[in-house]
This record gives sequence, structure tokens and C-alpha cells, in this order.
Amino acid sequence: TRLKILKILRKKSMDVSRIAKEVGQTEANVSAQIQHLQKANLVSCRYQAGDHGVRKICDVIVDKIIIDLLN
Repeated sequence: TRLKILKILRKKSMDVSRIAKEVGQTEANVSAQIQHLQKANLVSCRYQAGDHGVRKICDVIVDKIIIDLLN
């Protein structure tokens, strides 16, 4: 799910409810996954006024992720 979120956000900024629709997950699950991505400094989020309250808009802040499995 986190990889799907990163791939979606690489194309454009998006709010949590839209991301949830794109990945076929609940907003609660996507929000939890985004918190993990924020803690890993892979995603940044900001709040913006929406039609029905405040929306959490997310952006990817990295271009490349390298995983070293040898260490």
C-alpha cells in the first residue's frame, strides 16, 4: 500500500480521501500509511480548506528510494 501511495503521489499532490479511492483502501488505513511515510521523510503533508472542512494534502518529497539489503 505504501509503495502504491508513493507512486500515485509522484504524479501529483492529492488529499487522503482521493488517495484512498485510488488504492482501494479506507481513509483511515491510508491516513495511517501516510503517517509512516511522513516519519520516514518520504512524504510531506499540509492542510487546506475544503468544501466540507479541512483536507490533508500530501506530496512525495523524494525522487528515488534505495534499499540496501546487504547491511
